[in-house]
Amino acid sequence: MKINLLPRKEFELILDSGTIQGKYGLWSYKRYCDIKQISLSEMLSALDKEDSLDDLCLILLCSVEYSSRKKGLPFNYTDVDICEWIEEMGGVTSDNFLKLLAHAKGEEETKEKKTAKVEKVKTSNGKIIKSSVIPQE
Repeated sequence: MKINLLPRKEFELILDSGTIQGKYGLWSYKRYCDIKQISLSEMLSALDKEDSLDDLCLILLCSVEYSSRKKGLPFNYTDVDICEWIEEMGGVTSDNFLKLLAHAKGEEETKEKKTAKVEKVKTSNGKIIKSSVIPQE
């Protein structure tokens, strides 16, 4: 199995049987809250703590459901499918699964972002005569 982590918390799980698309986003989290019958603040608090395997599977399932519904496709996956995908990734301690979880929390995107320093040179009357962007690590 291969995973593609895409911008805006979207992802693809490339399986032998085909590609599964998902997106961690507001609707996915809304769906998770509806199923668990919890508030958004309870969900955010739970995401900051160690998640149970059941919670991790459910968040992943809701993210895949979002992509299916958005495209108007039937959604027939279950927790059994999710667990099989996780096993194909190498299990709950595999690099692929851990990267997928980090993607949900935005950790991968944060690590990849670089800041930039803008350098401007002004004349005595306040006009900018030179402006440049210097990438920072």
